[in-house]
Amino acid sequence: MFGDPILNTHGWQKVSLSALAEIKIGPFGSLLHREDYIVGGHPVVNPSHVHDGNIVIDEKLTISETKYKELSAYHLFENDVVLGRRGEMGRCAVVQTSGLLCGTGSMIIRTLGEVRADFLQKIISFPSFKKMLEDMAVGQTMPNLNVPIISRLEIIKPPNEVQNAYYAFVEQVDKSKFVVQNLAKILKTYHNKNYQHRM
Repeated sequence: MFGDPILNTHGWQKVSLSALAEIKIGPFGSLLHREDYIVGGHPVVNPSHVHDGNIVIDEKLTISETKYKELSAYHLFENDVVLGRRGEMGRCAVVQTSGLLCGTGSMIIRTLGEVRADFLQKIISFPSFKKMLEDMAVGQTMPNLNVPIISRLEIIKPPNEVQNAYYAFVEQVDKSKFVVQNLAKILKTYHNKNYQHRM
């Protein structure tokens, strides 16, 4: 619906990401040490915990409540976008739950309200956008992103009515999927009962 965010074939307005979101890098390595990690505490989100746009937490890589409070500047909130800044470029996810901490290899992108977090996540993870990030990354041994690089990224910004129409459509599709899935379950149950009855 929005087209390639780099080619921008629809001619949408483009604005810098810094105008759409607050951007913050994760804590320096000196703030988190090996002995800080416990089991069953507040999960730390590093790039390796982001898979296909989802956060997959590691229960062994968590920190205590005390350490979590100490690192309050790096808390992840619902609807933040957490972006890996090392290794594979464009690896990001929308935070769905509270109580998570941004890891040293990640960045926080917190939308200011002009666009949704989901919109930013889909743009940043789009193949052509990922390729651009790879070209912009710095570092010899491992590509790295920093706040200045991310801040000046040009993001397409379709009018609010277009964005709203898109999300209304997505919502209807999700409802339809739910109805179809429930119908499939009912039909399967009905089929199984009939089959057992015939036996």
